[in-house]
Amino acid sequence: MKNNILRHLLLCCAAVSAAVAFAQGLVICPSCGREGKTGDAVCSHCQAKMPGFRAEKPKAEPPPVDPKAERQGRVSALADQTVRENLKQMRELTDRQPAVAFYYAVNALAVRRLLPADFYPEQVSNEILNGHRQLLAKLNQGWKNCRTCEGHGKIRMRVEGRDGKVNEGPLKPCPKCGGKGKLRSTASVEQVVVALNQGSQEFTRQQMAAGAVRLGRIFVPADLPDLLTSRQKALVMTGAAHPCQSCQLTGRQTCSACKGTGETKCTQPDCVNGVIQEKKARGNRKITIDDKIIHECDKCVGTGFVNCLACRGTGGIPCRRCNGTGLSPECRRCAGTGIAACTKCRGTGEVRGTPCPDCKGELETLCPTCRGEGAIVR
Repeated sequence: MKNNILRHLLLCCAAVSAAVAFAQGLVICPSCGREGKTGDAVCSHCQAKMPGFRAEKPKAEPPPVDPKAERQGRVSALADQTVRENLKQMRELTDRQPAVAFYYAVNALAVRRLLPADFYPEQVSNEILNGHRQLLAKLNQGWKNCRTCEGHGKIRMRVEGRDGKVNEGPLKPCPKCGGKGKLRSTASVEQVVVALNQGSQEFTRQQMAAGAVRLGRIFVPADLPDLLTSRQKALVMTGAAHPCQSCQLTGRQTCSACKGTGETKCTQPDCVNGVIQEKKARGNRKITIDDKIIHECDKCVGTGFVNCLACRGTGGIPCRRCNGTGLSPECRRCAGTGIAACTKCRGTGEVRGTPCPDCKGELETLCPTCRGEGAIVR
């Protein structure tokens, strides 16, 4: 009986000691009974395995970061941001300021080249491309005064009386222009060039106010140029076609035959200001010269003017400087790519055992002739 009581007391004391030791972060060695600290693998006295020890799993080290992949990720993020902002501005300005919207489309097309072909849905890519084409066509559209009504929208009818004389009748809407006084036509070269220059100036002002920087003629975020390689810079700079200095993308110059009006005087014999006068005759006897039949000329429909044969009524002929392409000539040194082999290291990437200071080991630099534009400005 006494032994049982003593055993229970010992167990209680051991339990209390273990609880106190656990609270204090101590562990009792099952072999020698000495105290150890929580987390010890073995007893510091007898080297026996301590209870409750669990080996911690080594933490997995993060995979090494590829500097090139990290840089390309930042390039893609900035390029995507720029393209989306340009596309938004293009949509908003298409009706109000088509010339400014045109340059936003040009900028978006150039920066878009930094991204993979499948980065955007096909619908978005087509919107940028079609927007650029449609805006340029819109800038080339214009109006001209109707020759028939001289821009008034109405003409006075000619009525032949019983005595054979022609008298002026009431006013009626012009049949040629439908009473508008103007006709849809191709805008003159001067009008298009002025509109494009004004649009370029406004676009530049907006971009500089937004903190963008130039990369050739393209505006990009201030952080982007330092992340680009020479080939990527040339890719952006050649993404916008360099305009001909004479015709500014129109591909036309003013027709010298009609001086840009698109019309010349009617070449029909006896046509005077759109009217042909014929003498009346009865049998073999002619009436006096004042008694005449007056009718409109069939060739000019009474306007006195016909479409110019040299320009086919457009007012412009193909630009002699660019042969109608509207673009500056391609750089022969780089074949329009904007990239050339580094002349300092001759394509080796090193100069006397150190990285080339010009190409920084890329083996190529921007073409020194066209400065990466891919075209020669003359």
